[in-house]
Amino acid sequence: MVEADLRNPSLASTAGLKPDEWLDGILDSELASDAVIHRDPQSQACIVPARSRKVAPELFLQSSAFGQFVARLRENFELVVLDAPDLERANDAVVIAGLADCSLFVVDCERDRSEQVVDALRRMTAIGSAPDGIILNRASKDVTLEPDLSPETTSWSLKRQPGDPASGQGSVIRIAR
Repeated sequence: MVEADLRNPSLASTAGLKPDEWLDGILDSELASDAVIHRDPQSQACIVPARSRKVAPELFLQSSAFGQFVARLRENFELVVLDAPDLERANDAVVIAGLADCSLFVVDCERDRSEQVVDALRRMTAIGSAPDGIILNRASKDVTLEPDLSPETTSWSLKRQPGDPASGQGSVIRIAR
């Protein structure tokens, strides 16, 4: 798991890690890239935690050093998860999606408004990074994501019941296949 959310990193504290080396350490030519990989004591998963730095996240994530680091991880691990920030705050997730074999779009049904979700999906689709799946977190029975599959497009309708604080008019996004 690579924490690629450099704007609001929390993986180290969530996992109870106190690392000496962080993701931005890959920029240090004298540091072996393996030094930024830590084992989670509970699950034995490998974690690369991030921290906020003075380096602009968008520049770091587009750097050749980050791209090469992800490529090395893909050679050495069966599965590499890149945890990205939400699209509302930054386009970092769009950059990260370009490095991934697949991407999952996570919707917080208690916080995210329908219009925000549709706008983010449109932005990802416009650059050729349409998500391979959508995860609805904290969804009640009143929230539905209805797929409409055709040979040319995938269409989702995110619908909420009236009175839902995050309710919008209901939105539709079409993604070309």
